[in-house]
Amino acid sequence: LSSHSFFPFLFSAIQRTRSIKMAESRMNVTKATSLLQASFRPLLSILTLALPFLINTTRKLHRNWKRLPADTAEIIVGFVFCFFGGLYPALFAAVQAVKLGGWNTFKGALSTLSKEVIVILEASEKDDEANRTRGTGKEDEKSFMIRKLNLVMTKVNPEKVDEALASLYKIWATVVATLSVKFARTIAMAVTLSNAAQRTILLVAGPTIKSALPKGYERWVPILIGWLTKSIAISLAWYLQAAISAITSAIEGGLIISRTLLRMLVKKGVKLGGLIPKKHEYTFIDEAVGYLLAALGFYFQFKFGFSAPFPFNLILLPFETAETYLRWVITK
Repeated sequence: LSSHSFFPFLFSAIQRTRSIKMAESRMNVTKATSLLQASFRPLLSILTLALPFLINTTRKLHRNWKRLPADTAEIIVGFVFCFFGGLYPALFAAVQAVKLGGWNTFKGALSTLSKEVIVILEASEKDDEANRTRGTGKEDEKSFMIRKLNLVMTKVNPEKVDEALASLYKIWATVVATLSVKFARTIAMAVTLSNAAQRTILLVAGPTIKSALPKGYERWVPILIGWLTKSIAISLAWYLQAAISAITSAIEGGLIISRTLLRMLVKKGVKLGGLIPKKHEYTFIDEAVGYLLAALGFYFQFKFGFSAPFPFNLILLPFETAETYLRWVITK
């Protein structure tokens, strides 16, 4: 080909390639849009049922918690620390980070978002009722999605939502930074164990594994071994961290319970023949009871492998999910 015919040919080939890629992109966008439209209605139905229940339940629990006597609340907190502190070390540390980094801001942002969600859901119910009253017939998925998106855009307060999301993002950044520093030793341990195990397994078992695989698959051996060693190392490192957290939280929780009980006895005038002083600094009873409770709390957690036993694992599923996600975020 001469230069006069080559360049037009090359330009035409590039144009055809670009047209094919654009057609494929449009096809992928069309498929994604169709999938979104098909799943939008059932997803909205689930959210309409779940979100009000979740918001109202959270508000009721918060009101009931605030109504509890201070001593009762402290005993509950101590019990959680004593018997469940090692199960959720990252989650407990995140809560402490939020308290130090802006607890009132966090509550205010969640309250603002929950109010906006309730406004949208109530408006959506009224919109559905009005649509049925008009008797417009069966509505296709595209029209339904457009109608609901228009409702959200017109009913939500964008300034409030933007401010609340910005506040939550700032708090989240603070939490991630705090956890990364707090559990830096755990992360370093996981990386060190993973690298050492990966190198050893590749040297010892790598050739055997490669010879057993079909030709062309041997390139995946280092990658798969790396994934395996990383998952095992991370699990082992977090198990050791859970044990350390269980010990410290069990001691703290046991002392909270014993000293709160001691204070309750003093308030009621119970002295047990002079064994109960007015202040816990004047006796070792609180330490003795607290350390006994701590031993029981640690044994409970150790017995179940620092994971919630049945049926607690079902009740505490949201906490299990949050703990797993936090560990993934700071270890990835």
